Amino acid sequence: MAWRAAICMGFHLPENFRMPYISRAPSEHWQRWHMSLIRWIRDYLYIPLGGNRVSYWRHKLNVFLTMFLAGLWHGAAWTFVIWGGLHGIILTVETILRDVAERFRSRAKTDGAAIAGPSAADAREAGDAQAAGDLRTAEDLRTAGDERTAGDAPAPGDEAPIGPLGRIVRTPRALVGRMRHLLRFPGRLAAFLLTSFFTVYLGTMFRSRNIADSWLILKRMAGLEVFAAPPLSPSMYRPVFLGVLCILVGHFLGYLIFEKKKDVRIPAWLEIALAPILILLFIQIGATGVTPFIYFVF
Repeated sequence: MAWRAAICMGFHLPENFRMPYISRAPSEHWQRWHMSLIRWIRDYLYIPLGGNRVSYWRHKLNVFLTMFLAGLWHGAAWTFVIWGGLHGIILTVETILRDVAERFRSRAKTDGAAIAGPSAADAREAGDAQAAGDLRTAEDLRTAGDERTAGDAPAPGDEAPIGPLGRIVRTPRALVGRMRHLLRFPGRLAAFLLTSFFTVYLGTMFRSRNIADSWLILKRMAGLEVFAAPPLSPSMYRPVFLGVLCILVGHFLGYLIFEKKKDVRIPAWLEIALAPILILLFIQIGATGVTPFIYFVF
């Protein structure tokens, strides 16, 4: 609302939120959530502390201290202090795990290169022109100006038709690529669910009056405490369902527009037709009383 109101008055504010609930890692969440605050914290806390231009463990300490102080920035309450400390620990653990994974990938590439034999550069230095030609990439050919290869390439539209044998050879490669994509999906889904759990689970501390209330909410959300809940009625779950539906639709459209760069244009007649429907929807999911702005309590 503030962003749109500023545009009406001629001001263009920087983007502040970009679909934070599609994140697959805590660090990605904080690159999408409250981006103006994160940039301020980066410029005036993280970088003055040394950033990543320090020793390995000092860098991890800087990551923790940055999020810890960001929690304290929200208010002088223990809930904010604990929230910032927990997020600092999560981000620190993530950076350590990322470093370990990067080392394993680098070691695997090094071992693979040793098994594969000499590289193209080594073959060229040894004068083995045949081996160097076999190992050259398309970028090498373009850089070297291999006009013969470029001249022999068919022009667009003149490619020879792919015969049955070509289809048989290409089909397994396409299937392997699709299988790799499918095999990555469970891991990506698990990362998404784990990130969403931590961000939503710990976010309850913002609306808690004290540590006791926050701890009670967290235990009930985790199923660690059985309590006599009132029976659900349509007036209770309807706003939640509609609110979650709006978040999912908004994130999906935002993903297409901002991430995939799709040109999504809604006709004017459809906007006019959807206006009364959206007004009724917002009335249904809106608060019945006057809800104070959350940042007024910080």
